[in-house]
Parts: sequence; C-alpha cells; structure tokens
Amino acid sequence: MLKKAIAICSVVALSTGVFAQKAKVVSAYNYLNAYERGKKCSELKNGKEAIDAASENDQTRSEAKTWYYRGNIYFAISEDKNCKSQDADALNKAFDSYSKALKYNIQDTAYHNLDIENNQEDAVKFFQALMNKNTKMDDPAYTADIIGVRFPIMSNRFLNQGVEQYQGKDFEKSYESFGKSVALAQMGGRIDTLGIYYAAISAEKSNKKKEAKELYIVLITLKYFGEKEAIGAICNDGTTSNATDNGACSKHGGVKEWILSEYGYGPKIHAYLSQLYKEEGDKEKANEIIKQGRTQYPNDKGLIIEELDYYLQSGKNQEALTNLNLAIEKDPNNHLLHYAQGTILDKMGENDKAEASYKKAIELSPEYFDANYNLGAMYFNKGVEWNNKANDLPLNEKKKYQEYSKNAEDQFKNALPYLEKAHQINPADVDVAKPLLKIYQMTNATDKYKALKDKIGG
Repeated sequence: MLKKAIAICSVVALSTGVFAQKAKVVSAYNYLNAYERGKKCSELKNGKEAIDAASENDQTRSEAKTWYYRGNIYFAISEDKNCKSQDADALNKAFDSYSKALKYNIQDTAYHNLDIENNQEDAVKFFQALMNKNTKMDDPAYTADIIGVRFPIMSNRFLNQGVEQYQGKDFEKSYESFGKSVALAQMGGRIDTLGIYYAAISAEKSNKKKEAKELYIVLITLKYFGEKEAIGAICNDGTTSNATDNGACSKHGGVKEWILSEYGYGPKIHAYLSQLYKEEGDKEKANEIIKQGRTQYPNDKGLIIEELDYYLQSGKNQEALTNLNLAIEKDPNNHLLHYAQGTILDKMGENDKAEASYKKAIELSPEYFDANYNLGAMYFNKGVEWNNKANDLPLNEKKKYQEYSKNAEDQFKNALPYLEKAHQINPADVDVAKPLLKIYQMTNATDKYKALKDKIGG
C-alpha cells in the first residue's frame, strides 16, 4: 500500500508540474489578449514573464504553442513604441521564438532536433522543409500566420534596424539584421536584394570576407541594379559640381538637379568583389570579375579605371591606353586620367603625345606635382640624351656638336619651369632637386645653383 501511495503521489506531483507550466502558456495567451483589448504595457510584461518561464521548462519548451505565443508577445513589444523599453532585443527574440515555433510545429519529430541557430546544414534542411508543401504541420494556422503575416512585417523591421546599426558603424549587428531581413523575405517568397546588398557590405566591414564574397556573387547572379546614385550636381548658376553631399553648389546658388549614375549599384558590386579577390592575391580572378562588370556596364567609369589599373600593373600598356581613352571620354576634366595617359605614352616612347597629355593634366590642375615633375623629367632626359650624343661625336663633327648641344639646351630650358614648379609644390623632394641643379649648372645659373645647393644641404 505504501509503495502504491508513493507512486500515486509521484504521478500527481508530475501532473501538477505539467499543468502548472501549461497554465503559464495559457496565462501568457490571456495576457496577450488583454493587451490587444486595452493596449496596456503591463499586460505584455506579465505575459512575457509567464511565457519566458514556460519556454525554459522541460515540460513545455518543445511545444510549438509555447514558442508561437512567445513570438507574439515579443512581436507586440517590438511594435508598440510605448512598450519597447521592456526589452530592447524584442525583435530578435520574436524571430528566435517564431523560428522554434515553426520547427516544433513540423509533425516529423526528426526536425525538432535541428540546430537551426548554429548549424548551416540544419538551417537549410529546416528551410527546405518549410518550403515543401508536403511537409505536415501540427497546426497549419501557426505556420500560415508566422510566414504570411508576421515575417513580412519583421523583414522590414530588421531592414530598418540594420540601417540604423550600419549608420552607427556596428557592422557585426547590421550584418545579422540584414541577414534576418533577407531570410524572412525569402520565406515569404520575396528576394530582398537591398538587404543582401547591405548584408554583403556589413560582412566585408566586419571582416567576414568569405560571407561578403558569397553575397556579392549572389547579387551579380541576380543582376542586382539597385538605386541610381548621385555622382554630381548641376548648380542653379549653370555650373556643375562633382560633390554629392549637402555642400554641393554651396557657392553657386544651390543644387538645381542631381546628376545620377547610369547603372546604380551594379558596377560597385563588381568592384567590391574584385577587391576581395585582390586581397587574396588572385589578380586573374579579380580582373575576370571586372571584365564581367565591363560587359554588363560598358560605360561605367569606375570599372574602366579598375580594368586600367590591372593592365598597368600587368605591363599591358596598349590595353591600358585603350581603357584610358574610354575613361577620358567619360570624364574629360579629370587631370589624373590625362596624367596616367601621359605616363603610358611616355613609357611607350611616344613623347609628343605624352607631352600633350601631361600639359592637359597641368592645365586642369596646375598644382599637381606628378604631372609637373614627369613632364619636366621627360624634357630633362631628352636633354641628357642630346648632350650624350654631342659628347660622343668625333672632334671633326663641330657642326653636329653645336646642333646637338643646342637641342640639349632647348630641352633643359623646356624642363626648367616644370621642375621649378614641382620643387615649389614639394621642396623636400630630392628627385626634383637633382635635375634642377644640373640644369642650373649647365645653363650657368650660378645664383640659383648655389641657393638650391645650400637649401638641400649638398
């Protein structure tokens, strides 16, 4: 009799515990209904306490109903501006709760053991089961409400949350938020390309290079275009500005109209992915991505310049020159492009064309050191060549000697103003001072020679 009594008491105690936990689930449901009627945050607070206890108890933690109600309560907290202070992480907790509700709602209990939070393979299996129309659910209404009603709203909320975190430079969290926005949208049959784009950038900025590459590849596969960006402005006085911020046209009567990019985000995505391959040392793959982008966006200046950079580093001067000509067509007032064109022509021995390119760069940007120095150095080197030719002549070639010497002198005179300008821009550069000293010496500019010699301490 005693053993039987003990056994009965044990069953009663166990049943009482189970009923107590189930009562908490029911209480949470009732508190949520009370909140829906009166919008009192205290009802959500009570509901939260009840459902949190139930979600941690072995008797109720594996029931879809528990997690569905928990998701509803945290969803309500995240949506009500007056109640949000109860839990700053309510949106994430709603996401986690609904995910578990969907998992435990699947009739096949093999899915109940999936670690969908930490195991990617398990998460894929879970997603495939949800998307399979033949998957049987204990309560189809839960699944329909979560995927059809809650998730679309939450997808937008996570996108907005991700933007705030991104702007606050919390890229780890913004990556997570954008990822959830994408996942929820996908469950609802929508591809959130904007979310993927910002998830990719957040991944890269938080040093998740592998994830960033995968996401950029997805965007390229989807041919994601995105919004057109401002690349400049037309001012009210008719002038144009390359600025894209609030300061554009500040001295020209304000912005009349923004100049928008032709292709939106598309070219940038190729450039970002290419850069990741460069960082891995895979230059060929990096250039392959740029070429792919050039095919899709043939007029994009940024991709033209990226491809140009590859050709320059690979010593492919003719290909680089072709790209530069295209870039200059798109941006004729960019002094850097004319300078780069000059350096390639200089290397190819086309001095007259190089001279014209350097001069155009200087015309557009008179204080640009590199163009002044390169043009001066080109003249100087030609002067040295003529000087060497003159010195190599036999003694009886006086006429040629005079001719060659005159050519050398002319080149040194051509070099002088550009080297002096380069020295003025950067007085500490010894590579400018050395040819200047030689020119001063050869042209008998004694005072200038002495002053510069004293200045550089040589």
